[in-house]
Amino acid sequence: MALLNFKKDAQALEDFVQNLYWGESISAKESKKRLEEGLIEARQCGQHSFNGLLVTDNGYFITARHCVDRDFSGTRIYLHNGYSYPIEKICCWGKKEDVALVKAEIGGEPAARRYRIYAGGEIKNVPFAMMARREGSAAMKCGFVMGTYNQNVKLESGGEVSLANHFVSDIPARRGDSGGIAVSAEGRLMGITCIGTSDAFFVSILKFSKVLGLISFYAGKLMAR
Repeated sequence: MALLNFKKDAQALEDFVQNLYWGESISAKESKKRLEEGLIEARQCGQHSFNGLLVTDNGYFITARHCVDRDFSGTRIYLHNGYSYPIEKICCWGKKEDVALVKAEIGGEPAARRYRIYAGGEIKNVPFAMMARREGSAAMKCGFVMGTYNQNVKLESGGEVSLANHFVSDIPARRGDSGGIAVSAEGRLMGITCIGTSDAFFVSILKFSKVLGLISFYAGKLMAR
């Protein structure tokens, strides 16, 4: 990738982080539509594997770390319009949180996706919807945020992640929904759903503030090249 492309990608990623501020100009209805269109499905060798959310038009997306910390050869992402692309690389992932930034081989100019983002603090008994794409269709499950985790858990693929920055919900975990998104009633992106731990039976939601921090970190690395 040419130096100029690194800079363009870095700017697009940093622009996405600014959703926290200028996303307020987007209506709840429009934000929900954009989130559904940004939701991707990953399939390995043709079989559903996990979900993610596009943050730029040229293929950067976020997902749960445990979805990509193993062999992902033969994995392609599928967009809402049915187009599919191979995964190019794992850019970075959280040292403690269950989140990763990934790049798919989508061409074109980088541009940040626009969503409304939930910027609240601690929440409890708040209604939300979990969105995930499977076999091409986006599904929604409704539930409540019940509180926060405060412990580490072991991943089925090995290692541990901290759930200190995760909400816990009352939605039962289902294999393959990891990397989906949690959306508030006002159309705000609350976080990334993280399933796949050996001792977590309900969907956990990584607060989106931590996701923004990871994206900004990688943008800084690209800008420094």
